[in-house]
Amino acid sequence: MAGGSGRFVGALAIAAGLSVAGCQVAQPTPIYVTITPSPTPWVIYVTVTPPPPTPVPPTPTPAPPASTCTGGKTVQAFLVQAAAQLPFDLYCGAFPSGWSASIAAYNIDGMGVHLQYVNDSGGWIDIGEGPGCVGSPAQCSQHQSTLGTASFGGLSGELDLFNSTPTYALYVAPGTAHAYEMAGRGISQADFVSLAAAMVKVPKTAIGAPPQATACTGSAAIQAFFAQAAAREPFDVYCGALPHEWSLSAVQYEDNADLLDAIYENATGGWLEIAEGAFCSKSPADCSPHASELGTASFGGLSGKLDLYDSTPAYAIYVAPGTANAYEIDGKGVSQADFVALAAAMVKVARP
Repeated sequence: MAGGSGRFVGALAIAAGLSVAGCQVAQPTPIYVTITPSPTPWVIYVTVTPPPPTPVPPTPTPAPPASTCTGGKTVQAFLVQAAAQLPFDLYCGAFPSGWSASIAAYNIDGMGVHLQYVNDSGGWIDIGEGPGCVGSPAQCSQHQSTLGTASFGGLSGELDLFNSTPTYALYVAPGTAHAYEMAGRGISQADFVSLAAAMVKVPKTAIGAPPQATACTGSAAIQAFFAQAAAREPFDVYCGALPHEWSLSAVQYEDNADLLDAIYENATGGWLEIAEGAFCSKSPADCSPHASELGTASFGGLSGKLDLYDSTPAYAIYVAPGTANAYEIDGKGVSQADFVALAAAMVKVARP
C-alpha cells in the first residue's frame, strides 16, 4: 500500500511542478500545436445533359396492293383478287381525279379481263387484257391508221387511230395470251397517250376466301369479289351455290350503275345468267319479257315470277322487276325442274 501511494503522490507532484524530498522537478517545455479548422467543403453540382436520342424513323405502313388503282377500295380489292388468279400480269389505271372505274370484270374460262373507266365530261377508256382475241396480230389490232408507238404501263405498243370520231387504240402483243388493248374516246391523243402510260401493274399476292362468301361457287378470287361487291352495293348481293359441274365464267359489277351481272356454265353447254340491282329502269312488264307465265319460284329465298322466256326453251325468274333491288335469272340448256332448283340455290352474301 505504501509503495503504491508514493507513486501516486509523485505523479501529482510532477504534474504540479513541486519539490519532493528536496528535489526540484523540471517542468516540461510546452509544445504549441495550431489546429487549423478544416475549411467548409465546396459542393459542386454538375448538370450532365444526355445527348439527344438517335431518332428512329417510324416503320412505314405498307400500302395495300393496288392502292394506286383508280376506282376505290372495292375495285382495288377485285383487281388484287384477279391478279392473284390470272396467269398474266394485270394492269389497272392510275388516273387523275375526275376518272372512275365503271366496269371491272374477268372471264374465268378465257382468262380475259375487261376494265372500263369514264370521266366527268363523257370520255371513256376501255381496256382488254389477256387472250381476248384469237387470231393473227393484224386481225387483233384493227385500226384506220398507225400513229406510232406508245407505252402501256411501261410496255411498248402500237398507237393507232381506230376510227375518225376520233377513237384511239393501243395494242401490245395482239393475238397472244398476254395481250393488252386499250381504246379511248372523248379525249385528245395526248391525253390518251398519257393515260396509257399511267397504267400500273397490280402485284400478285396470296389470297384466301372471305368467310361470308365461301358458299359461292368459284375460286377464292371469285368469292372475294362477291364479298367486296356485297360490301359496296346498295342492294343485297346473291351468288350461286351450285353443284360441282357448274362454274362461274364471267362476273362484273358497275359501281356507278348499281348493278351486278354473273354467268355460270356447266360442262354440257347449259348456262345461267344473273342480273342484280338497278339493271332495268323501265316498267315491270318491260323489265320482265317472256313468252308465257309458268307460276312462281324462289330466287335464293325471294319469291319471283317463273316464266318461259322463249321456246328453245329458256326460262326466267323475275323478282321486283323495274326497281333498284331487282333480280333476274335466265337459264338455257337445263330442264325447268333443274332451273328452278338452281335458282333456289342462290345465296345472299353477308355484308362484312
